[in-house]
Amino acid sequence: MAPTPGTANRSRRQSVAAMDECTSEFIKRMITRMSFAEVMPILKAWGVLTERDLQSLNMETTKERLATDVVHLCETRKCTVAHVAELDLVYTHAKSKVKVWEVLQMSNQTDSDMNFADVSNFRASFKKFVFSIQRNLTIHFREFGDALWIRIAWGKEYTKPNQYRPSFIVYHIQTPYVFITSLTKTQQPVVGQGLLSATGYDSIEKMDLKSRCLESLMDIVFKRLSQAWF
Repeated sequence: MAPTPGTANRSRRQSVAAMDECTSEFIKRMITRMSFAEVMPILKAWGVLTERDLQSLNMETTKERLATDVVHLCETRKCTVAHVAELDLVYTHAKSKVKVWEVLQMSNQTDSDMNFADVSNFRASFKKFVFSIQRNLTIHFREFGDALWIRIAWGKEYTKPNQYRPSFIVYHIQTPYVFITSLTKTQQPVVGQGLLSATGYDSIEKMDLKSRCLESLMDIVFKRLSQAWF
């Protein structure tokens, strides 16, 4: 027997309620921030929804309705905060020019050869150190090419991590350069010490470089690195 419209609506509402409210709200906000042209490429890059899920989306509806439909699909995939953090990483990678980026440079006091860190070891060491300093936060990683992107959502002593105001760190493992955005002055020492702990470098300092174009900053510092090696 087919469900009545009222029964179907109630089931759908209950399905959405089954997912954490903060998670569903975050997904809605993410989708409404995107243009219609961006939604499908970003969701595909995210990799959580299946091709069938994506084909079921009506791209000719309102942004609000589209966001609601995406939330329902995410509910069937049992999405968590970790999933939406990865969605935010994919979105920020695609829209990196909406943020202002700064550059940190690590160095060894002995001027020895740079430290070549393994990605897995780096991730584990970085998380271990940062959590030893501050527990109330979330850390997520995603690799894009040869760059490791790190997303940190910060909380306070009695508040959950604020997923709407995260910091982003981009690190190319075999270089001494780190690109940061949305880090406060109080957060920077924690991240800096975490980077040193994970890489084995002795010191870290901010370079006099700042731009909305992350690619331009990378071109500048990697050109310097190539010249130094030469």
